[in-house]
Order: sequence, then structure tokens, then C-alpha cells
Amino acid sequence: MPNHIVLQGETIPAIAHQYGFADWRNIWEHPRNEHLAEMGRTPNILNPGDRVYIPDYDSGIFIFTTGRNTEIRLLNPWANVIRISFQDRFGNPYSGKRCQVEIGGNSREGESDGNGLFEFELPREVSSAIFKLWPDDANDDKFYVWILRPGYLNPVTEISGAKARLKNLGYGIDGIDDNADRRTQNAVELLRAQHELPIGTDFSDEVRRIILERHGGI
Repeated sequence: MPNHIVLQGETIPAIAHQYGFADWRNIWEHPRNEHLAEMGRTPNILNPGDRVYIPDYDSGIFIFTTGRNTEIRLLNPWANVIRISFQDRFGNPYSGKRCQVEIGGNSREGESDGNGLFEFELPREVSSAIFKLWPDDANDDKFYVWILRPGYLNPVTEISGAKARLKNLGYGIDGIDDNADRRTQNAVELLRAQHELPIGTDFSDEVRRIILERHGGI
């Protein structure tokens, strides 16, 4: 099969779905795609222009032999599990807060856990969702709204990827591009001060590591 050139917003699970693979790991774990992980990519975070090798796939027929009754449960193979961590600008989690996610006109509600985490499934063919969080249990009229686009997050090694994560963390970034403008420099200066790093405005390896860690490792 041919190589696939990644477009903005594409992920390995979505590419696998496009080429008829039931398991995206058949593409991600292929030896000819090892360069992606070496460049800091993940299955859900690629950069536009990345080259993904699409291997041939088998018939998908599996034979199981067992001497006992066996039950196999598959949790929606065509969905990505999205985990969101909600914190204020000081790193305190929004725990036990009402949350709502809307996907394609359907919505479901729940609560963030003790660490401010909320988890839901996003079908692979869907590229975005609308998410709401109510910070004050006594005020239904006050809530935060985000449009989630998991595949649109570039790697943290790119300035655009680092800026997107800083924006998600509440650092007041304007625009998601590869321009380290004054707002971006101010955000980096503030992050460095918060983590007792040397004064500066550059995205050092340590700054990128902290951004990634604060962003939940993604």
C-alpha cells in the first residue's frame, strides 16, 4: 500500500479507519513507522506533512481454541478514549464538577473525578466535540465551553504544539502557529518563573517537558 501524507487534524486511528484497519496498532507499530515515535509523535498527535506507511492487512479472520466457556467483550473498536484534565491556572483540579460532552447532536453528562479528570469515547470518524464544565455547583448559568479537536494538536516539539498546550493551560496565548510572538514569550517567562527555571523566553527541552507534563502527558 502507499504512504499516507498526514493532513492537519489526522490521527493514526482515523487513518487506520480510512484504510480499513480494525486495529490502528497494525499501522502505528509497523517497523516502517518507527520514525514517527522517534520524532516525538503519538498515535493521536501527528504533524501535517508526516509520512505514514500503510501496510497490507490480512483478512481479519481469527481462530480461538479454548477448553472453557469464554466471553470476549470489545469496547467500541471505532472510538478513541479521550481523557481531559481540568485545572485552574495554579494547577488545582476541578474535582467533582458537572461536565457535559456533545458529539454530533448527542450529549451525555457526568462528573470529573478527584483529579479533575473526565473520560469519554469519541468515534474515530468524528474530529471534534463540544465540552462544558460547571465550576460552581450552585450556578447553572455559569459554565466553561471548549471545542475539542484531538487530532489538531501538533507535537510539543513544534512551537505551534507548545503554544496550543499553553493556551489550554490558561496562559493567554493568541493564535496557534509557529510564531513565538510577545504573548508567547510572556507565557514562557511566567511558566519558567512558576517552575523556578532560569529567566528566558525560549522553548528549551525542560520547558517543553514541563508543558507536556502539565498537559497530562499529551
